[in-house]
Amino acid sequence: MKSNVDALQIIQLGLSLSDAQGNLPDFDTPFSYIWEFNFRDFVNRDHYASDSIKLLKRKGIDFEKNREKGIDSKDFAKKF
Repeated sequence: MKSNVDALQIIQLGLSLSDAQGNLPDFDTPFSYIWEFNFRDFVNRDHYASDSIKLLKRKGIDFEKNREKGIDSKDFAKKF
């Protein structure tokens, strides 16, 4: 199982930050903030099972939109 996990690449990353009471940041606005990063290079570069891709598409992952507007995972890793 570990080798399977190690072979997989990230598709999406969500980050939520909070204070000790669980409050999300609001930056002095009426909104709370979380961050979601979608990566563009998964389908073009990585090994995957087509059944898994079908499931992710049914669950709302838009690989075409990620390819067009997503972040390159290697660039993200360098900057993060």
